[in-house]
Amino acid sequence: MHDPYIVRPKSSSGLQQKLLAEDFIKLDFESPIELNVTLKDYIQVFGRKYFINTMPVVTKKAARLFNYECTFESYIYDLSKVAFLDVDATGIHISHEFTLTGKLEDFGHVIKNNLRRLFGNNGWDCINLYAEGLNETKTLSFSEDTCLSALRKICSEYGVEYYFTENGPGAEYQFHLYFGLVGGLPVSDPFEYGKGKGLTEIKRKNASASNFITRVYAFGSSRNLGPNYRNFSPRLRLPAVHITPDIFVTKGVEIQHFPSTYIYGQTNAAFVQLQVPVIEGWTDYGQPMAGAQFNAGQGLTYTQPPKVDGFRVKAWNEAGKYVFSDGSYEGWENTGPEIDYVENLEAIEKHGVIEKVVIFDEIYPHRTGIVSGLGDSSLKFVDSEMFDLNEYQNGAYTYLLPGLSAKVHFNTGNLAGYEFEIWNYNHASREFTLMSYTDERGLVLPNNTSPAFQIGVGDEYVILDIKLPESYIEAAEQRLLEKATDWLNRYSNPQIALDVKVDETYISGLNMQIEIGNTMHVIDQSFNVNAIYRIVGITRNLIREDQFEVTLAEEVYRGRNANFREGNKKGGGIFKTGGTETHDRLHSMTSVYDHGAAEEKDRNKVLGSNAETGLPEWIAKDSLDKFFVHYQGVPEAVWNVSHNLNKYPSVTIIDTSGNEMEGEIEYTDNNNLVLTFSAPFSGVAFLN
Repeated sequence: MHDPYIVRPKSSSGLQQKLLAEDFIKLDFESPIELNVTLKDYIQVFGRKYFINTMPVVTKKAARLFNYECTFESYIYDLSKVAFLDVDATGIHISHEFTLTGKLEDFGHVIKNNLRRLFGNNGWDCINLYAEGLNETKTLSFSEDTCLSALRKICSEYGVEYYFTENGPGAEYQFHLYFGLVGGLPVSDPFEYGKGKGLTEIKRKNASASNFITRVYAFGSSRNLGPNYRNFSPRLRLPAVHITPDIFVTKGVEIQHFPSTYIYGQTNAAFVQLQVPVIEGWTDYGQPMAGAQFNAGQGLTYTQPPKVDGFRVKAWNEAGKYVFSDGSYEGWENTGPEIDYVENLEAIEKHGVIEKVVIFDEIYPHRTGIVSGLGDSSLKFVDSEMFDLNEYQNGAYTYLLPGLSAKVHFNTGNLAGYEFEIWNYNHASREFTLMSYTDERGLVLPNNTSPAFQIGVGDEYVILDIKLPESYIEAAEQRLLEKATDWLNRYSNPQIALDVKVDETYISGLNMQIEIGNTMHVIDQSFNVNAIYRIVGITRNLIREDQFEVTLAEEVYRGRNANFREGNKKGGGIFKTGGTETHDRLHSMTSVYDHGAAEEKDRNKVLGSNAETGLPEWIAKDSLDKFFVHYQGVPEAVWNVSHNLNKYPSVTIIDTSGNEMEGEIEYTDNNNLVLTFSAPFSGVAFLN
């Protein structure tokens, strides 16, 4: 243990941050004496602590001149010290190499179990911000991962982000690790290049080295399709294209003289013909007539006793594709080759066709069942909503496939990720009986004696290696279309990034929140730029604290309803700054603290929501001591919100399902505002 060292950083010292990656301080300084700078020593800058996790580089340049190159890392790097093992809630683990099936919050539980294993029960708590909006079950593989690399892998797979807060003394946990659809606050009014406009340099570059795509051929999994799926396709395909007829036909009736009936009408087809009903549908009657003759009044004649509704007119341009005067048509649904791609026509017009095949193996027809009861052994469970898996019609099973054993795959619960063959299904009781499985440890699953390895009520599962009802296949095809469309929307236009240098003079003395994840509005006519970008990288000088180099990107991990629009009403200032927020200015003299001389800073916290919302119970003050207030909204379309921030705050709205909502904002004065939405709903307004 040693007293704090007071050092003078070199001008090269600064903060380096990247979204979902770096967060460290590079501190270079000189000293006339050798210092005992060692592991776990820390500095506190910009409101946060950074620790030495690797020994500094020390160069002796003279008898009384030592040069130090130190890297101080944020608390998030503690996660890189913890191996990511398959630890369950009881602390049992088998291997560092494993496959895990679950939802986003389930992966968070495993991270928490590992952190608890090293840091104890009061170290890190993992909180899934918006579990309801990220409910997809995924299967991920891990090998030789740390908790930090696993966290980044999970976030990448789900398209979400993470951040952490350090809690004050007496808190249940020292740190809260949040992951989910993390929003960002606006920095200020728009930045432009030029004196007094905020930016001294703008560099435009590609956000990714990968080529963009304008047409994607999308396929799903090969599971649960049955033997005769879509011309024997081995994988799930996009929904079949239903071609809308481009011809029409109408009819009218006039009785000329008994027993003949005169049928007239209009069409844009080449040919028409009368049809009459038979026992099994319709049959042609008489000879075809040219559409032009039909339009000229030379009607079709029905010489049977007249029945006004007993006939219809068929029209066509080519054999096999017909429309009828009763509004029906046939032969259009399955004509031509089926299309297995989605494309961006606007991007194709600009850049041409650029194709890519993408397999979404996690998408397949399935029914998510829920265990509603347990049987008289560990191998049995009941699903009261299950359809008749044993249905047998016309000499064949409807759902069971010849030569394949149907399997239950658990998505949640103690057996999540495990698959078991089905020994028997009793539809009268809706009871499954599984075949046991013995793993590499010799542990029998499900286990008769250990509750940690048993089926539980509420566990979710899917059945594999069966043919599901057609409605499930159609639903899976629709999910594939949505997934492929979302994928194409992300990659069908060149993504650009901007590197900008912020004008120190412009921001000096202003309380601008230039932080990772926040947004900046950048305008530049020569680059044809006028958009809001996400801050994904920051370099900040330790000596000249208003000297920022910022990397901005178009790509933002957000929900579909994630933007709260600025209204056109009085004071619609969602990008305004000001008010009472302050933080300590960093000086050129920086203190390096010994890890034993802990300087704790009380971080106030306020209630963020109640238990019904599913959101965090509180929102902690963050690294710049910004503080949040909240407003619990009732089911109304207009919210009148009062606060005591004495400014025009930025606003984020979360509904009770965890989705960010859109609306319009009107600032009545510095402590009152009105939020207007398109429809009533309940949620929480966060003001900052």
